[in-house]
Amino acid sequence: QLLRPPYPPADVEQCNVQLAALDQLRAELKARRSPSLKRQAHAARSAAARPDAAEFAGEPDQAQAVHLAGAQLDASCELYAAAKRAMHDAARITVDAMQLLYKDRPEFSKAFAEAEAKLSAADSDLAETRRGFERAADAFAAVPGCARYEAEARWRSVQSQHKILLVRCQKTELAMRRMLQCHFEDMVNAERAQFAAKWKTFVERSGGPLGVCGYLTVMHHYSAVVYVHLFLLIPLAWLYFDYDRRFSWSASSFDVLLSTASNAAGQLGSRTNLITYWGAAAGLMVVFGALHLCCCGVRTRGGWSAPRRDEGVAIMWDMSARMQTMLLWLLTIISELLIMKYLVIDPLKDATDILAGDPDANHIVSLVIHWLPVAVLYFSSLQFVFTVWVGVFGWFYGVIDDVALVTTWAQLADAFEPPPHNSGLPARIVQEFFATMMPKASAPAAAAQLQQQHQQQTVAFGRLWNAIILHFYDDHRISKDELQRYSYKIRAAAGGDAGGDWLHADITGYPDLAKAPVSREVRQHLVRFVNNVRMPAKPTKHIAVAEMQPLTVVTPVGNEKIMYSYEYITRADNTQSSFLQHVISSQRDQWENFKNKEFVSAKQKDWVTRLEKDIMQGVTPDVVPRHGKRRWIHDTAEGQLTKALLCDWASLRFQALYRTVHGFMLIPVALQILARLQQPQLSQADAELLVRSKFSYIIGLQNFGAQLQLYKLSKAKARAGGSALLTPPERDAHDAVAAVKRLMQRWPVLRVAFPDRIDAADSAAADDDDDELRPEPLQPANQPRSSSSIGLPQQRPQPGPGHGRQQPAAQAVRYVARLHTGSGQRLTLPLLGPFADMGLGKPAHQNFLTQFIDGNIVQTIDVNQANVLSQSFFVPSVLAEFDADKQVKIIGCPEFVITTHWSSTAWCSAFSEHTFGTLVQRVYARLGIRLHYGHPDFVDAHWVMCETGLSKLPYVSEDIFTGFDTVLKGGKIGHVEYHEVGKARDVDLYTTTKFMRKISMGGSQMACSRYIRQVQSCVNVSFMQRLSFYYTTVGFYMNHLMLYLSVWFALTSQVLIVVMQRFITGEGISSYIAGRVFVFQVGLALVIPGLLQLILERGLLLGLWKYLVHVLMLSVYSTFHILNISGYWQYGMTRSAFYLASGRGQPHSLAACLPAR
Repeated sequence: QLLRPPYPPADVEQCNVQLAALDQLRAELKARRSPSLKRQAHAARSAAARPDAAEFAGEPDQAQAVHLAGAQLDASCELYAAAKRAMHDAARITVDAMQLLYKDRPEFSKAFAEAEAKLSAADSDLAETRRGFERAADAFAAVPGCARYEAEARWRSVQSQHKILLVRCQKTELAMRRMLQCHFEDMVNAERAQFAAKWKTFVERSGGPLGVCGYLTVMHHYSAVVYVHLFLLIPLAWLYFDYDRRFSWSASSFDVLLSTASNAAGQLGSRTNLITYWGAAAGLMVVFGALHLCCCGVRTRGGWSAPRRDEGVAIMWDMSARMQTMLLWLLTIISELLIMKYLVIDPLKDATDILAGDPDANHIVSLVIHWLPVAVLYFSSLQFVFTVWVGVFGWFYGVIDDVALVTTWAQLADAFEPPPHNSGLPARIVQEFFATMMPKASAPAAAAQLQQQHQQQTVAFGRLWNAIILHFYDDHRISKDELQRYSYKIRAAAGGDAGGDWLHADITGYPDLAKAPVSREVRQHLVRFVNNVRMPAKPTKHIAVAEMQPLTVVTPVGNEKIMYSYEYITRADNTQSSFLQHVISSQRDQWENFKNKEFVSAKQKDWVTRLEKDIMQGVTPDVVPRHGKRRWIHDTAEGQLTKALLCDWASLRFQALYRTVHGFMLIPVALQILARLQQPQLSQADAELLVRSKFSYIIGLQNFGAQLQLYKLSKAKARAGGSALLTPPERDAHDAVAAVKRLMQRWPVLRVAFPDRIDAADSAAADDDDDELRPEPLQPANQPRSSSSIGLPQQRPQPGPGHGRQQPAAQAVRYVARLHTGSGQRLTLPLLGPFADMGLGKPAHQNFLTQFIDGNIVQTIDVNQANVLSQSFFVPSVLAEFDADKQVKIIGCPEFVITTHWSSTAWCSAFSEHTFGTLVQRVYARLGIRLHYGHPDFVDAHWVMCETGLSKLPYVSEDIFTGFDTVLKGGKIGHVEYHEVGKARDVDLYTTTKFMRKISMGGSQMACSRYIRQVQSCVNVSFMQRLSFYYTTVGFYMNHLMLYLSVWFALTSQVLIVVMQRFITGEGISSYIAGRVFVFQVGLALVIPGLLQLILERGLLLGLWKYLVHVLMLSVYSTFHILNISGYWQYGMTRSAFYLASGRGQPHSLAACLPAR
């Protein structure tokens, strides 16, 4: 069905012939499978030994025949094993080749040819094997008493024939797969080219010399930006010629204006004719308008135009957003004019007058050298002025929204102090918790019940606070003494916890908050929790767990680490540093807590002491046996448990998937606590049942299907010789399968989805071993399974009515999407297209996961993210935002960076990320110009399934186009700051530059997309809102290039002017040469929003000090930042964008980074 015209009929006919041959081979395979096959195999294997020649002492001919038959049988068995290895190698090569299809076609064809050669060799070996088994069987048949060995030889001959059919079946399938794969890719590319030729407009194209086509595209999309720059030339010309001082606007100003207009040529002179410059500016606008209408827009109308997404939809702009946008741009334009007047025009005018005033010399070259850098700077300076005012507006909005009420430990302790005058009221934090995060009571309590209600409120908050403190203790972030110090002392009443009222208890002690925790992370999380509780403007309806909308969290996973193995964390590199060494050095207090809590036996304490000594000295501990004797850590159950605990602890300290799953599986824990606080009579079992209908977590393992297949092929090898015989890809596959089993055993409700390939022939030819990861059909929800492929046999309840989709029955298809749950359920869905690899990046993978979403709201989470229990309690409030305004389709929230203190580069990355996620997003949401920036946004699941999708496949920056689509179709995008999610950023300069390259090329794709054009041409978007969209998306990248060019031109012109004045004109160096260098430091404006956010969160003095400490590294970081953005923006405009995986760096590869403070 895939091979349709214009492909040659010969290919279609060849495919049909191979399909017929494949069907015939499979039918023969099925016919040859008999129930007695396994019985014959077991009977043959149960034979003690082959006949000895001594048994035929009197018959030398028979003894010789038995000896030769046994030798023939052994040789054939060895050849049979070699053929099986060749088949496994061919399967492995095929799996690897699938990763190369969309990357390197020649390598893909070469790998398939190698696999076909392996199968051909296996076919010939199996044919020879079968003949050898037949000769051995005939020889045994000629000797009396050897019928059992004859049966073994006959059975092995049948097995060889079965393998021969299987190999030929695989060869036929392999040839057909190669044809289908290549033709499928060619067909898709041809259809894309045909679609582009018909629908893709000029404004969506880039390329050309120096990217001229791309820049024409940008000019067409953002014609408003060009017009505003041309229009600003009019007031700038007025300021240049000092006409603001020439006229005095008194009572006779009108007469002066009339006389000036009538005698303009005589009064102003030929050189300073203002009307001439105004006319030139107006003429440029007319010329650009003609170019815009006639050249750039010729293919954007009529039959050549693509369908619009905003047709008949009113974009949701309220008047408040319009007025604030107008105020922002009014201040921006006035500031731009003042900066150009006093910092650019005045210094430049003096030098221009000197050069132009000499009638004896031609200073055209000097004038061009003077003016060119300033002209380039003029087209980029508005971006940086806009950035400064965004920072000012963000700081002002932060003050209004009370986003920094609690910023220090002293303020946190003050919130726990009881009110004065013995009023009987609970502490202020308890009152604000019930006012902002708990459902309102249906009726006010009587005066006699107020005291009891206040007591229950304190108990409720105490239980929630104790859960947070216990979570930090379980994660080894605080010590046992700190656990006791910061916890409420709650004494349960009779029957309180055993099925009665959970809040029927007494407070016998309060937290001692006089001393802050040792861990900086714990201090920050607790301060953020108290601050977010006190933050107003949270929804008050639909925040009960029983009323909230179901949430599904999805995390696409590519090649990232699932868990860190013991060998990985302890292996020292060539700098004599290891992963564990860096983690211990950076988090010494948590390492001590971990040792004191988990290592209780004398053997464990002795081993971890020696391990720590080796690690800190840069020595790799023994991983293999020493002198043939294994160590305690490898050989005993206690040692294996200790090693697993160590791997868990290390995996929770960096960017493994294990940390992400561990963090976001705290959301159901928080929901259970909230459910019991809201319904005190609810038992723990009922709370778990309720939460399971409200929360689900899906991780998509893109490569797990190939890893699972490789695991099956190499499982026998691992059993025979351990991991030492495995190749690196096979070892990675075994580690991945073990890690996935560990995840699903710890969290039974976790679901794992991955694309896979089902081959009936491979299943029929599988060994007799029961593979615990072998795919199985989906069982009905009301029938428990007898065994589980992955995880524990625990039933997961289905969501309630209206909160999910009915799961279809499993289908036997070749390419499928699989969903595994720890509760024992399996789901298999057909996957469109003859491929299982979805390439680099997230777009296809996120959309692949949407078919398994069963919640009303979906949260997109990346592997580099984390979560804590204290922030999970705010999830119901975030979900209630969708009920408060039905037009809201996406809700964003800030991120706290978990790698802030890994290095100075990490601090700079965290500084920029935190500024963008808080202050900048705060302004964008108020102005209505916020888009979708991927993680950790909450998205309406029905909206993305029916309207936009989670990602747009053809783009590198795939997430933001969902935001464009949402805006164009009438949806709103909001932002809240009372909920935060953790995130890891780059920790070294190399990975930082790779990340900047990726987003810069994504920006070039964005600039040439029809989404930008349709937003800019929407009738509901005002002129200033179009400017805002430009400077918050494409303009950010393009103006980095303009800034880089202006600095380059400025430095070059400095050298040229010095040379000309020293060796050509003989004049002294003008003072303007030294004075104008300051003008080109406008890039410093990029850090002003971050500085304002630091001042807002930490106060004036501490914020300034924090900035000054890192100002040197920020300068280096910003230099790399500007160079990479400008360079790869130009690369994307000239050629095309491509996905670039950064990897985010390893924590022990920081030799080139400055130490963090």
